[in-house]
Formats: sequence, structure tokens, C-alpha cells
Amino acid sequence: MISFNQVSLRYPTGLPALREVSFELEAGELVFLTGHSGAGKSSLLKLMALIDRPTSGSVKVGGHDLAGIAGKRLAFYRRQIGVVYQDHRLLTDRSVFENVALPLYIAGYRQPELGQRVRSALDLVNLLEKEDLSPLALSGGEQQRVGIARAIVTRPPILIADEPTGNLDPKLAEEIMALFVSFQQVGSCVVIASHDLNLIKHWRRRTLVLRSGELIDDFRPD
Repeated sequence: MISFNQVSLRYPTGLPALREVSFELEAGELVFLTGHSGAGKSSLLKLMALIDRPTSGSVKVGGHDLAGIAGKRLAFYRRQIGVVYQDHRLLTDRSVFENVALPLYIAGYRQPELGQRVRSALDLVNLLEKEDLSPLALSGGEQQRVGIARAIVTRPPILIADEPTGNLDPKLAEEIMALFVSFQQVGSCVVIASHDLNLIKHWRRRTLVLRSGELIDDFRPD
């Protein structure tokens, strides 16, 4: 599903973010990405989402080299990637329903399919009864679940999350992780960047370890 081959990324400041990183991920695989602050976790996720492009090497998704994707194809590609942020990035002047529906509005969906998809996503994260509320009326854990619903509403084959449990207490973090596992079990490729080693040890999944932009370990607990 995802292939990195000798990928390096250097920012305009000259500082290297990633150095010759190579790995492959399969469909239906849940993988943790860990490392110290500044190790390159967010940079790697941005390459997957085509927010950034590598300085050298190749990134392929579904067998397609991302270097050749631009223009309208870029917008279409990004709709195949669900992104969950640590800080939610919800629009506080919109309802929960409207926040989750935003990717569908952009993609041109209309009623009744739009409403069906939004309510299905909210039901999956147990927030269906709060669709009319403002995000400001929700707890931090509920806001994170709205962000997850927004990421999955287009039913993407790839879901990436950048420190999605970083601001949550252990119980809420477990609930959020259980959601990610459920998405993996229906065939999505799930990549979670996290520095929470206790969480990673508990869930026992394949873990890519970055240090100073280099992939230093590809740990498979099984």
C-alpha cells in the first residue's frame, strides 16, 4: 500500500528532516511511528499526505509514484488519505455535523449521501447524538473523536494520525486506539505517530523508530 525507497527530505533552511528512509506497509496494517521530538515523524507523515515532497528517493502509494501527481490528481489523491491531528483543527463556528461533512462538501457530495456518510462516521465514534453541537461544547476526547470522524468520512484506504492521543488521559487514549484498531480490521492501512512508549508496548504492533531523520528500527513484536 505504501512504499518509501531511500527517501530523504531537506527543508529550505538546509536542515535534513529525513535521511534515506526505506520501508513498505501493507493494506490492513496498523503501524506505529515513534522517535524523539524532531526525529522526523511529522515530516514522514507529510510526505504520505503529499503536503511535502521528498528531496530524493521515491514514495509510492498503491503502486503509484507520488512524484507524478499534481493539479486535479493531487486533490483526488488527498481524498484517499484520512488525517487525524493532535490539536483536532475543528472549526468552532461550525457544528459537529458540518465539521465532519467538510471533506464531503469539498469532494462535491450532495444530500442524501452526504448526510448518510456523516451520520455513519459519527455513529462509529459514538457522537451521533451531538451532531448539532459546537465543538466548544465537547470534551477534549470528544473533539478528538470528531477529528477522527472527519478523517474517515470519505472512507479512505489510508489513515494517518499525528500524536492523536498526546493530549488525552490514559483511559481516553485507549478508547481512541481501539477506534484505530477497528478501522485497521476493516482493511484500512493505519499509521500512528506517537512518542507514548507505554501505549505502543500495550498495543504490540509493528513500530518504525526514527532518530535524527533516520529509520533505525522496524520492530515487529510477533
